[in-house]
Parts: sequence; C-alpha cells; structure tokens
Amino acid sequence: ASRLAAILNQTTTEVQSWLDAGELALSNRGLPVTYIPGAGNGGAGFFFYAEPNRNNYTYENVYWLKGGANAYTTTDGGAPAPADPPGLYWALLEQNYDSVAVLSLIDDPEEDFWMLRALTAGSSGSDTWTTSISLDHLVKDGEIDGKLTLALHGSSYTTHLVRAELNGSDLGELSWSGKVPADLEFDVPSTILKDANLGEGNNTLTVQAKLAAGVSASQFYINGYVLEYPRQYEAVNRVLVAGANGKSVVSARGYGAATISVFDVTNLKAPRVVTNVAIDQPDTDYRASFNTSTEGHYAIFDPTYFFGAVLVSSSKPSL
Repeated sequence: ASRLAAILNQTTTEVQSWLDAGELALSNRGLPVTYIPGAGNGGAGFFFYAEPNRNNYTYENVYWLKGGANAYTTTDGGAPAPADPPGLYWALLEQNYDSVAVLSLIDDPEEDFWMLRALTAGSSGSDTWTTSISLDHLVKDGEIDGKLTLALHGSSYTTHLVRAELNGSDLGELSWSGKVPADLEFDVPSTILKDANLGEGNNTLTVQAKLAAGVSASQFYINGYVLEYPRQYEAVNRVLVAGANGKSVVSARGYGAATISVFDVTNLKAPRVVTNVAIDQPDTDYRASFNTSTEGHYAIFDPTYFFGAVLVSSSKPSL
C-alpha cells in the first residue's frame, strides 16, 4: 500500500482503506482479477496471484489497478485433524531456454523460435547436453514414477533419435521425424531422484542425439523440459503452492510461525481465502491443515515472512 500511496500522492492509510473496502479494481489483459486485502488476512497491502508471462518478445506481465470494485470470496477449511499419512502431491519443475533465436525453424512469427542449443547426432562433443537439477523434500517409492518431458525441435528433415539419462540411469530412447517441434515423455522412477534437502546433491540430466538406423544425419534443438515428480507437502522459505492431488485434507509443514494463510488458487484470477485452517506445532515447525476440493490448488504461506512484491508504476495516457 505504501508504494501505491507514493504514486497516488495519498497516505498509506487512505490507500489501504480503499483496498480493504474493495474500492479498487485489478485487471490483466482486459480480464478482471480478484485481489485479497491484507487487512484481516495476515498482512498489509493486498494479495493476488501474478501469473507468469512468456512469449517471443517479453517476460513481463502487466496488471492494472484503478478505481472500481473488488469482491473476494471465502471457502471453509473445516479445521480438520491433520492428514495421516500426509501423502504427496505432483510438483512441476519447468525450464524453458531462450538463449538463441533460430528463425529458420518457424514459419509463423508467433511460434517459439528461442532455443538453448543444437545437438548433432554422431558428432562427438556436439551430440550431448547435460544439466543439473535441484529437488527437495521428495517422496521416493518404488511403485511411483515421475515424468520427464523434453521439448525439442527438429532442424533437419530426417528422423531424430533421443536418449535420456538421469543420475546415470537410462530412461530410454524416443524418436520423431522432421523439422517440427516434439514433446517426448520419459518415465522417471522416483527412487533414482536425489534430494538436496537430505544432502544427496543435485540431479544430473543428460540428453544425447543418436543416429537412427538408416539415417545419415540428424540435428535438433533443445527448447526446455518439464519434470513432474512426487513431493511432500513441505514449505520452502515458508511458502508452498501445491495441488490437493485427490485428497480431502491437506496438511502442509515447514512454517516457522503460526501465522499461516491459505488461499485457494485453483482459479488464478479469482483466489479465495480458506478460513478455519487448523494450525498446530508437531515439532519445531508449524503445520496447517484444511479441507480441500480434492482437485484444487492452494497457496499456503506465512504473510509476515513471505510477501511477493510487485513493481508498481504509474501510467498516463499518451496522445
């Protein structure tokens, strides 16, 4: 609120009163966005879920705040007993690389033409890419597999054969053909993953371009990857955003204080406050438990410790 007050030449108290009364309206790309005033919800200012934006030209996303109306809703958390066992949720780690603009790959300027690097099959030193991945609070179970999706783009019209390896374990080989994008999915046994929180170090992903039978040349670009893996409901830096994963009760741990807020962010443009959250202290940290919609997504955080600041600037119409 203080940053807005400075721009609007108003007192922080006045601006906060507008936010608390719902007398300001937030929007993004012409669509209304619900915000939650900090007063009564664990903090000052206001909260909303700022969605990431990425296209060929910018990473910036702009939210407009002006006079209007805002109304948020609540959902009853039910103050349940902690989930036992706490279970897991499927975490997503997404990495998209924008190192090199390869315009020769596309016909439509709106298609993604930003890549990391090319791999050339059969060319020593140019056929392999390796990267390091840090994961924490993993659930390792011999019956549970995660999923690795490699985002690639062919740069030759031939068949492309790809081998993936994680922490020295072979994930297999997959192929596609042509000068087109491809998303290749590999199963990842959760038992081969390394947990940095346990001192096991980082995970090492290796991708290799190979020559398929009867193919004399193959080249493709690495665009990025998505790793889906089983994770505990454990906050890092007192914040966790996670899905209910079919569970009727979620219990999240890892908070250094009892000041824990929970928002239902299933609809990112209309977050809801979860009320009646049960908070206890089973050990040195605090835990928050609440009833869910089983398929919902939730932001569980300590607003006195974590506060996502948004750069605020004024805008005047130009002629």
